[in-house]
This record gives sequence, C-alpha cells and structure tokens, in this order.
Amino acid sequence: MTKVVHLRDVMSEMQVMNDECLAFLNRVTGELCTLAGEEIRAVEGDRDLEEYPDWQHDDIRQADEILNSEDWLELPTTYDIHEWEIMRDFSDAVDDERLRNELLDAVHGKGAFRHFKDTIRYRGIEDAWQRFRDAALAAIARSWLERNEIAYTEA
Repeated sequence: MTKVVHLRDVMSEMQVMNDECLAFLNRVTGELCTLAGEEIRAVEGDRDLEEYPDWQHDDIRQADEILNSEDWLELPTTYDIHEWEIMRDFSDAVDDERLRNELLDAVHGKGAFRHFKDTIRYRGIEDAWQRFRDAALAAIARSWLERNEIAYTEA
C-alpha cells in the first residue's frame, strides 16, 4: 500500500530542482530523495565505487538503489515545470496594463529570469508572484501525483 504523501513536500523538492540534480519519490514509502548529477552519472556509467571518495560512497549506493528500483519515480524536472511559462502566465494575469507590459517585456530576451525577478522586486509584487508560482507548482505536483496514482494530502 502506498503511503499518503504531503503535496507541500513534493512541491518543496520541485522548487530546489536544477539541471544538476533529479528528485525522486518512493511510491511505497512516500520518501523523497534528491540525487546529484555526479552520483547519477556514476551509476549510469557503471563506474567503480572506489573511484570516488569515501564520503560519496553512501550517496552513490543510494543512487544505484533508486535508479534501479521500480518503487522510485522521478519527480517533474525543470524541463517539465517550465518556469518561463509560469512567469509569462503571471505577467498576463496582472490587471494593471502598464505593469503587465513591463513584466512581459522583462520575460523576453537575454537575462529574462533575472530581469523578471528584478522587476517584481522593484515593483513590490514578490508576494503575489510567490503565491502564483506556488499555485502553478501545486497544480503540476497534483497532476503528477494523480497520473502516478499516488495518494496525497494538502493538509
């Protein structure tokens, strides 16, 4: 029987994702685990554990267990989350036309992420952005959990 997981815990793992790590959920125990790219590459490259420092051995063993078990499912990655689309959707949802246009300009071109974050900070709407982003991440997490038939609670 699958343990009920907390939506907030899944969202927390998703929020710390980057291109160098992957997060997983054990569908049986509800345990969450994030693996660094180096440990994943060690397992996928079938490298000898002795090639790594002692302090990394446990992490590589854990990565091996996770990557070679059907109990562990990979959470949505940064590619699944589409942070840029969330920023654009937030910008589109702003009622004030001038601010909406300013935000839409910020999300285009080189440095879009930094420009967007600078704009929301300068305009004092960081809390509104965080609530919007949290709601978008919650929707992605709910969809993923339901698709994988994992019971969850929002409490």
